Amino acid sequence: MASKNIRNVILHLLCFLAITALIYLPIKHQIDITPKNTFYPMVQGLFPDYYQYLSIINQGRTRMSYIDQYTLEKTSPTDIHIFYLTLGKFAALTGISDNIIVYHLSILFSLILFYLFSYRLISILVDGQYKWLAVFTVFFAGPFAGWYIKFAGQTIYTGTSWWNHTTVQERLYMTPHHFFASAMLLAAVYAFIRFVREKKLKYVLFCAFFQLIGLLVFSPPGFIFLSAVFLFTTLYLTILMRQKISGKKAKSGFGHIDDIRLLIKGTVVILFVSIAVLTLSYSLVIGTGLSQWEYSIYRAEIFPGTFWVYITSLGVLPFFAVFSLYPIRQKLGREQILILFLSILPLIFYIASVFGFFTINKMRFVYSAPYVFWGILAVWGIRWIVENVKNKPMKKAVFTIILIIILISTISDLYGYWVPQFSKLDTPNNIYIPDQNISAMQYLNMNAKAYSAVLAPDYIGNYLPAFTSDRVYVGHEVATMDFFPKQKKAYHFFNQDFKAEEAAEFIKNNGIEYVFSDRGDIFAEFSSFLKPVFQKGNVVLYKFYE
Repeated sequence: MASKNIRNVILHLLCFLAITALIYLPIKHQIDITPKNTFYPMVQGLFPDYYQYLSIINQGRTRMSYIDQYTLEKTSPTDIHIFYLTLGKFAALTGISDNIIVYHLSILFSLILFYLFSYRLISILVDGQYKWLAVFTVFFAGPFAGWYIKFAGQTIYTGTSWWNHTTVQERLYMTPHHFFASAMLLAAVYAFIRFVREKKLKYVLFCAFFQLIGLLVFSPPGFIFLSAVFLFTTLYLTILMRQKISGKKAKSGFGHIDDIRLLIKGTVVILFVSIAVLTLSYSLVIGTGLSQWEYSIYRAEIFPGTFWVYITSLGVLPFFAVFSLYPIRQKLGREQILILFLSILPLIFYIASVFGFFTINKMRFVYSAPYVFWGILAVWGIRWIVENVKNKPMKKAVFTIILIIILISTISDLYGYWVPQFSKLDTPNNIYIPDQNISAMQYLNMNAKAYSAVLAPDYIGNYLPAFTSDRVYVGHEVATMDFFPKQKKAYHFFNQDFKAEEAAEFIKNNGIEYVFSDRGDIFAEFSSFLKPVFQKGNVVLYKFYE
């Protein structure tokens, strides 16, 4: 027994280290190739969002309401990204001065929770020899690389897209609050299954707690869980009442009226907590108009073939998951039905968003740990396939073929993910920040008042709030109000298309206090109102004087 436990500990360590390597080796590569006289801030995923999160962490050190540093208009403080504000508080309490370190610590913390509750779910839902197959499938199976294949006169794309990356290394870790909320989803599912099995209300309280924390951080996974629990409870109460009326014993395990009452009580607690927090989420996100804005900009028709891309993002898992329907239908088990709901509901909501039934971007329903639930379904299907092969040599052959298929999908996914990561020859200037720009931002930190207004090209405006307490005229496609018109005006300003009077009026009307130029001293014609206060290399900071 002791040797088995040691073996499991070693396997867990190897698995966790492998996942961590998948996440951080590309970062190490970027550090190694960082050009001289530049700073690489360990950017993850979508760098515009990354810098926004860093700016919120910085704000969290001194406050718990988010002020949008990416727009100069007056906006009501919100707690949309309470996760990063909390990280800022953590940094202040622990004395960690580097926001980038805090950000990546949150990734590792979320990964630990995600791995822990993934394995706890697998351990109670998958038997014996199939447990480690489920672990491997959940964490290492992935979509095929983006290949174009011609078939029957049609060109089929086998890959996916950035907004449909659903594996741990490709998407979840790139957005820590999505990652953390997905871990809370897994924790809530685990606690709910324990409640259904053991009929103890303490597990309802655990479930409600995990659901509460997850919903506050990122609501779509929690909304999916809420919907799955509601459908699960409705289905089983219907079955149990029918069985009670007919006098037959309930196969589900809730056979007595007391058990039915317990299920109702537990579900009511979970639903009450979920609805209360979803109402809060509505006021913070949907009520501000951000949800509708995102939906109108990134709605389905902009990305053709969205359904196919969603399916391909799951790799080979749906194929094997189909075979799990046979044992689920025969047994009608409680856990099996719940996992089935958690797998299918995101796809249903995704399609509902495509057709306009939800004014919530379809992408939001992707980030709900689909590889965990679809991976478990796939392993159930694999087990059914193998156990229905009676010939022992053939059984081993079938199992080996299935392993090879999963391994091929893993290698293909790693190829599609890692090769681009390690073959980047050039990157946007938002990723490698010149040292002279860092020096200019340090000047602003020492001399500008908090939340001073700065005009800079949008690519500089994107990362400037991450390293200063200033606000920018334009810098983030979502956070900057009227981003595209402002981007155009800033371009014309730095291209010197404005006359002196127009430039002065533009700066004054927008309350701009500093102008950040990375093209040298180009505003000689504006010297009557723009005075250089800092210069290093091509970077010049101007202060506005009326």
